[in-house]
Amino acid sequence: VNGGTTRFESSLNGLSQIPEGNDGLVGIHDGVRPFVSVNTIKRCYDEAQLTCAAIPVMPLTESLRIVEKNGNSKSVERANYYNVQTPQVFNIMMAKMAFAQPYQESFTDDATVMEQFGCKISLVEGNQENIKITTPLDLKLAEILINEKQPKD
Repeated sequence: VNGGTTRFESSLNGLSQIPEGNDGLVGIHDGVRPFVSVNTIKRCYDEAQLTCAAIPVMPLTESLRIVEKNGNSKSVERANYYNVQTPQVFNIMMAKMAFAQPYQESFTDDATVMEQFGCKISLVEGNQENIKITTPLDLKLAEILINEKQPKD
């Protein structure tokens, strides 16, 4: 499957390759997250079978601040925020309908597309090693993970 110029387009291209009438589940995963655990994948699929959409998340560990338009900042309660991971697992027919809507810049991941379509997103526990490799520091961490054991939950 060819990728697109946006994540939305890449996911749409992948979904278009699934035969019509398939009412199973589809998992959409970032290629830059090679350390997802089998248990994280299983949790996503198990939950999506019950709810239509499930994504893995991890709680934040650092303090957060929000910057207002006037430049002032204030702290926010980190217990209300989570890092989102992949795979993001959806009912195939619902995903195809959701991805038929026009692209919006607010679509930062596949779950936001589904959410905009009206689908409730269930959260499941991810795994800490399921990092997104995007910076040189991420790459160094990935090398450490490769040289150690497989992902754990």
